[in-house]
Amino acid sequence: MYSPFKDTADRMIKGIKKNNGIKVSLPDNITIVGKPVKISAKAGDVIPNCNIVILPLPSLAYESMLTDIKPFLGSCTVI
Repeated sequence: MYSPFKDTADRMIKGIKKNNGIKVSLPDNITIVGKPVKISAKAGDVIPNCNIVILPLPSLAYESMLTDIKPFLGSCTVI
């Protein structure tokens, strides 16, 4: 998980440890819980070797985020 904004990577690490993962509740009453393998504020720490990149961001943040991760994307990475 790449989180370059302020101290969010550190806060995510602490929250995931405290809550034993990330919980996503879907509209059809399904809940998924997972744990990222790695969380960092540095794109080079987490983006290489990713097959899929999900950008749960407001669209105004896309350009800067894509600029940050572009050097680390593989030729078959899906965004």
